Amino acid sequence: MFKIAEFHAAQLELSKRVTALEEMRNDPELKRELEFDGELVELLTKYSLSKDKLFAFLSAQYNARKAAEKKTGGSKGKSHVGTMKLWTNPFTGESIESGRRDHNVIKGWIAQHGLKTVLTWAKPV
Repeated sequence: MFKIAEFHAAQLELSKRVTALEEMRNDPELKRELEFDGELVELLTKYSLSKDKLFAFLSAQYNARKAAEKKTGGSKGKSHVGTMKLWTNPFTGESIESGRRDHNVIKGWIAQHGLKTVLTWAKPV
């Protein structure tokens, strides 16, 4: 292969990569992640920590939580408190506390009144 052909191929590849890079720069999700990363680095610097130490710290917390869940029989009960909802049927006044729609009573309500309607009956606990 001639050197000029290699040069033109490399130039074309570079052009494609520059275009892809420009598209990435305009991605709002990337901008948000870069902003977060910058703020995280500032915070780590303020407390004289490295990303490795932060990762180790978060991993230890995560592993401790998982071990506690395993010891108590999984993530049932209190760990779902943030996702629990009180579902109240306005026609009957009956209330169900559940974090999911697969409760038998809620399934019955959905069959009778439709999903959109029943979703409006859920309020965070």
